[in-house]
This record gives sequence, C-alpha cells and structure tokens, in this order.
Amino acid sequence: MLEDKGKLCDDLINLSLSVAQWNRLALEMKINPSNIFGANFTNLDKAQALVDRVWQLGTHEELMSCAIKICKEYGAVSNSVSLHKSKISKLDNRIAIKLGELYEELLSKLKQEETKETVLEDSDEEIEETDYTEFKEKLTKKAKFSPSNYNVAIESKNENTVLKRKAKILGYSKYEEINKKIRNYYNMTILVNYPPDKFNADQRLSYLVTELYEFLPDYLQDDEAIDYLYGLIFDTTFRCFIFNE
Repeated sequence: MLEDKGKLCDDLINLSLSVAQWNRLALEMKINPSNIFGANFTNLDKAQALVDRVWQLGTHEELMSCAIKICKEYGAVSNSVSLHKSKISKLDNRIAIKLGELYEELLSKLKQEETKETVLEDSDEEIEETDYTEFKEKLTKKAKFSPSNYNVAIESKNENTVLKRKAKILGYSKYEEINKKIRNYYNMTILVNYPPDKFNADQRLSYLVTELYEFLPDYLQDDEAIDYLYGLIFDTTFRCFIFNE
C-alpha cells in the first residue's frame, strides 16, 4: 500500500498542478480543499494529503484520471510546445464562449431568484473597484479567508479578467449586472442562511459556489464551471460587493 501511495504522489507531483488545479482536483474528489491543504503546503504536502484522503474514501483509483483530465483542460498536458501554442487561440475562444453562456444562464436564474426586496435594492450605482493592494488586504484582514482560499482568489480573479475580456470581444456583456445579482443573492440568501457570526468566509464561499453551481443547466455543469464561478465570485469581491463583513 505504501508503495502504491508513493507512486500516486509522484505521479501527481509530476503534473505540476497550480493552486487552482489542486483545489479543483480536491473538489472533484468530493473533498473540501481547506480541510486537507494547509497554508504553506508544498505540492508534495498536497499530494500526500490528497492521496491519504482518497485512500480513506476508497476513490484513489479515480484520482489520476481526474487529475490528467483537469490538466488537459488547462492546457498543462500537450504532446509538444508548438502543438500547445497552436491550440491556445482556439482554446481561449472555446472557453470564452462557454464563459459567456454561463454568465447569461446564471444571470437569468439569479433574476428569477430575486425577491421584491432585492429588486428594490438593485440600483444603477457606479461599480466601485479597489486596487490589488486593497483587494489583498480585504481578503486577509477583513474577510479573513484562509491562505489557500486567498491564493485561489488572486489566481481566479486574474484568470477571470482575461477570459471576461475575451468573452466581451466575442459579444457577451452584462458583466456589471451579474456582479450586482451575485451581490443581491449573497446579501439576501447566503448571509441570511449562513450568518458571519456562525460561518466564516471560507464556509460562506463554499456555500455560494455550490448554490451558484446548482443554478446552472445540466449542459454547463462540468469540471470547468467551478473555476468560472470562483472567478465570478472574486471579481464581485474585487468590486467591493460581497465579503465586506
């Protein structure tokens, strides 16, 4: 067993997963990343923690196939550097189109979920953006996210900015509107059901991701959707709409 675990750890480490990929892999294996990954974990630490947990759950045989699938979707696994580069433009377009569809479907569902109070609250105020220094301080000092979710926030926000710009070029818009709808849902549902005095920011984030994911139609509920939702949530956080408690 120890030899098998060691090989599985080595195979995971060789994939050179990013922070977001490690977290997504844990989620795909039905594990909360914050429950197994420590603040200063190296890739070796993460591999060992994840392998130990999936072994306990009896799902270890599915781990590598899931990890490789995630890497392929991120473009981390390719036959050659030139082949990888030739596919980037088409891959970006496909991801941007799918992101735009997800935005529109989610926006439609959030509008349906709104109560009379949230509709009245939804105004045309200018969206206030912070800078990255203030954003980082908000994540750690105000919202008090764990270090692992702090890293996810920074990476997700950066990735979402690039994809959102690409999606806009392809004709998708209304991003400011969806930021406000996520704020309304967070204020009227998440904060009510999971108040900050009983649920910390990491827990509220987990519930928000899960509930937004469940709003999506079946054809959009796949491995990429969670990453897009993290990007949306932290883009909304960057605009000072949520996690202000």
